[in-house]
Amino acid sequence: MLAAMEKNIKQAEEDAKKKLRRDYLGQPWLGNSPLFVVPKALDHVIRQWRLALGALPSETNPLPTPLGPCTGRFTSQFGAHCSHELLMRKKKKEEEGPLKLFRDDFDPY
Repeated sequence: MLAAMEKNIKQAEEDAKKKLRRDYLGQPWLGNSPLFVVPKALDHVIRQWRLALGALPSETNPLPTPLGPCTGRFTSQFGAHCSHELLMRKKKKEEEGPLKLFRDDFDPY
């Protein structure tokens, strides 16, 4: 019975990971990274992306609150781009084309 429960838990975890990957594959700014990066790392980057988007002017919020100062903790802890870096890259890429992240943008460990 215990082995069956462990098998069910592992299957549920695998299904959740596959669902997350499918959800992330639909986001063009992530490029091909959902195919190569673990879902937990993608989840962290998605949160940082949402913080960065909150600092951009929009129709509903023409004067958004800017991001706080960058401490570098997120990048050093998770090996991925923080909201400040994503925002800077998005602003830079607006002139060249849409922002895209790739596998090389993530720490290999």
